[in-house]
Parts: sequence; structure tokens; C-alpha cells
Amino acid sequence: MLRLTLLFFLFISSGLVHAKSADPVPNWELTAQHLRKAGFKPKFIQELKASYDPHDFKQVLELNTLLFLKKSDYHGVQVTDEAATDVHEFVVANRAALSLAEKRYGVSGDVIASLLWMESRHGKNLGAFHVPSVYLTLLQADRPDVIRYLQRAGHRFTTHVTAKNRQDIASRAHKRVTWALAELKAIHEMHKRNKNVLKDFNGSFAGAFGMPQFIPSSYVSYARAENKSDIPDLEDAGDAIQSVGFYLQKNGWKRARSKTHVQALMKYNNSHDYAAAILKLSKQAVALSDASRRTPSSR
Repeated sequence: MLRLTLLFFLFISSGLVHAKSADPVPNWELTAQHLRKAGFKPKFIQELKASYDPHDFKQVLELNTLLFLKKSDYHGVQVTDEAATDVHEFVVANRAALSLAEKRYGVSGDVIASLLWMESRHGKNLGAFHVPSVYLTLLQADRPDVIRYLQRAGHRFTTHVTAKNRQDIASRAHKRVTWALAELKAIHEMHKRNKNVLKDFNGSFAGAFGMPQFIPSSYVSYARAENKSDIPDLEDAGDAIQSVGFYLQKNGWKRARSKTHVQALMKYNNSHDYAAAILKLSKQAVALSDASRRTPSSR
């Protein structure tokens, strides 16, 4: 009898441990509570609920809170001869739009083309995550069970998760909630302009979209159409070019002051490696353009 009692106790205990360490699952009601508290209208909350796709729940949580554990220069290694050729060909194909951006905003067309290559390979890699769902998922990042899960999952991003790492994970999870609310407010502004925006609105795991991989708040603040009377479409090369030019200008780019170029690019992505990689790629693309002009055309 004692042996059976002990076995029963171990079985129950193991079940409790498993329950405590189970992977988190989406909880729409907690998400809706955040939205209501932030002042979103019931009708818009219902529309968000109807569009919400929780399929990538754990992946979105992990990638948005744990990637900082991987420390490497991801951008510099992408600058290759092949990349420079792609940028050169994009410049040739979109010369009119790039010249217009240079005239309007004073930003080098080669830099804009290089940034668009770095962000999405000129639109070839736009991402398949549903953007509103990314932010709706991140509203759940501060749940205690989610934070515990993320702290356990940290080992997949680094060889050793320290106590400081675990603290940072919890801090980042809480900050992601505040960030997600701000981006959902921007999506609400986009929705006012285009009622269909929630349906086929795909992008990266970080909720960025279009050729320049803008987040919604950047779209609201900086997106510009080539034809000023149009609503900007960031999957359109002309609109993406104007939007990047305007963004960099508004964030300090001065045509004749090279120090401002790095600073403006780091406003786009807070990484010196990122800024350096784009400027290096643009120089290589310019060199290709110069070489092609010097080479006589074959008859």
C-alpha cells in the first residue's frame, strides 16, 4: 500500500511539474483586456479578433525577445559582389524614382537602393507573418507563464543563460507589450485610411512590412508616395524609395555631411554594423555603375 501511495504521489507531482512548465498558449481575453485598457474601441477590437492568427505564437514571442542573446555582425557579411550587382541593377531599373528622392530629400539613390536590398532584397523577402497578429501576440509577452517559457527557451539562442540574461528577458518582455500597443495604435490609423488593412497585411516576425520593412508607426510618420496624391504602398518600388528618402532626411541626413549619414541610418536600425554595411554596399554599387559607364557598349 505504501509503495502504491508513493507511486501515486510521484505521478501527481510529475503532472504538476509538467503543468507548470507547459508551453504557453494564446489567450485572447488577456489580449482584449490590454486593448480595452489602452482605449481601443470595441468595434476595432472585434475586427482585430476576427483577423488574429495565433499560429506563430511561440515563434513570434521568442524571436522578438531572445534574439539579443545572439551577438554577431549579421549585416556586414551580406555585402558581397553579388549584392552590389543587385543594387546596381535596381538603380538602373528605378533611376527616375531614385533621382526624384535625391531631389526631394537629398539622400543618395545608391544608399536608398542598398538599404532596400538589406531590408528585403528589393521586395523578394517581405515576410509571411500576419503583422497585426505579431503585435497582438506581443501583448501577451508579460504574462508570468510566457516569461518563464522565454527564460527556458533562451538556451536555444545562446550556450549559457545567465541570471542577468533571465532578468533581461523579463524586462524585454514587458517592454514589448508597451511597444506593441503603440504599433497597434498606428495600425488603427492605417485602418482609418484603408479598411482592408487587417486582412492581407503580412511582414516580418518583428511586425515590419514592405520593401523598406517599416513598422506601422514608421509608415504613419514617414511613408510617402511617388505620386503625392496616392496612399503610399510600400510594396511599390517608387513609393518605398520616396519613403526611405523622407525617413532618412527627417532623421538627420545631410547631403554634404557624411557624419550624419551613419547617424541617420542608425535611427533606422540601431546598429553601427548595419549603417556601415549599407554605406559599404552603396560604394560598391557606385563603383559598378562607374565601371559600366566607362566600358564601351558592344556593337
